[in-house]
Amino acid sequence: MKEAAKEAKLIMTTCTGAMWLASSGVLDGKKATTNRCALGVAKQMYPEVDWQDERWTIDGKFWTSGGAGAGIDMVTAYIKEHFKKPIVDFTLESLDFDPTVRGRYYAA
Repeated sequence: MKEAAKEAKLIMTTCTGAMWLASSGVLDGKKATTNRCALGVAKQMYPEVDWQDERWTIDGKFWTSGGAGAGIDMVTAYIKEHFKKPIVDFTLESLDFDPTVRGRYYAA
């Protein structure tokens, strides 16, 4: 994964995928998140990662998210940032998905 991460322009993980990625060392010193229920374990197993209690986290080319719902929201945020509005609108409409319901951060 270290070699692939060097070449990749973007790496996204959902749920506990960030822990798998952290096991390779590529998230050391980076902000990341994982499933909220696994955040404590992630901090213990991979203390070199700056684990965040967020629905999704961005650190350079690394986009990590919590559970499946947060992952969908993260991908939506990515396409809104990197694609033209007509493509985004069509994609969200075809998925019957409203990204305005939730944001990046957990409710207080």
